[in-house]
Amino acid sequence: MKILKRLGIILLIIIAIAFIYAAFLPSTFKVERSIVITSSETTVWNGINKFSNFKLWNPWLKKDSTSKIEIKGNDGTVGAVFSWNSENKDVGQGEMTISKVVPMSESSYDLHFIKPMENNSKVSMKMEKAENGVKTTWMMSGDQGLIGRLFLSFMGGMDKVVGKDFEAGLKSLKELCESGAIKGEESATMAYEVSDVEFPSTTFATIRSKVSFQEMPKYFQTSFGKIMAGSTKAGSKITGPTCGIYYMYDEKTNIADMAAAVPLDKDPKIEGVNWITIEGKRAHQINYFGDYKKMMPAYQTMGEYMKKNNLGDNPEMVIEQYITNPMAEKDTAKWQTNIIFFTK
Repeated sequence: MKILKRLGIILLIIIAIAFIYAAFLPSTFKVERSIVITSSETTVWNGINKFSNFKLWNPWLKKDSTSKIEIKGNDGTVGAVFSWNSENKDVGQGEMTISKVVPMSESSYDLHFIKPMENNSKVSMKMEKAENGVKTTWMMSGDQGLIGRLFLSFMGGMDKVVGKDFEAGLKSLKELCESGAIKGEESATMAYEVSDVEFPSTTFATIRSKVSFQEMPKYFQTSFGKIMAGSTKAGSKITGPTCGIYYMYDEKTNIADMAAAVPLDKDPKIEGVNWITIEGKRAHQINYFGDYKKMMPAYQTMGEYMKKNNLGDNPEMVIEQYITNPMAEKDTAKWQTNIIFFTK
């Protein structure tokens, strides 16, 4: 009995030491792997953003071809869900929900493991141009409980456990994209939703000019600065977001006939600033989130929408409403711009 008692005490001491050791291990983890894919950007984007393609290169599903797979919602858009269920303990059960989409750039997911052990993590797939193709990065991060830290420490940590699967998955994605098994012909712009809206009658203080694409940032900075300073001096109040009004946008000459516009409650009477009213009318709108330099897919979506609904090839006018102040918000993924098309 004394021997058993001593063994029990020793076992408890070992367990206590193990948990004390685990308590000093990092409570969070991050796993990240990258690969360069020699393929078109639209092909890679379709490979990482569409669940219908993800299931083709998912490294865990290859461990059990009988896994039950279900895709809910509009595949490739925020809110879409990919769920799986397998009796294989290396696959288990869980679901991924798309939480953010920046077309041709990044897809982020909320990952919920149900079996064999419940856990929540954040996952993202990012792509960027590289010298020999498209650099694609797969990243997962999350919290680790005390028991999880303890078990993973004996296996070399989360990076070692999951990293090899990430590498296998990215290698498979590369092979599928470069072989043509995943194609890029499908529109990569379907993550944007076009809404029919009633644009309210709005009066603006504007500075209009023909501006080259390269000079637009400087033009906006100078024009908005002049209008803001003058309106403050005149006691005029801003009634909405600053805007860019586009009357003509010529991609051949890279010149736009446009105006920097600030909605005000009264004319500040500033030299060189025009006071105009855009009457309320029906329009078509996309709420875009992201860097101003990456707005082209949103405009392509609007072009497809106009064509599909027989609205002509050219809009009467386009307004960009800059909802987010880029000086206050440094994360470009959170910049909101409402793109509004007025059709003839």
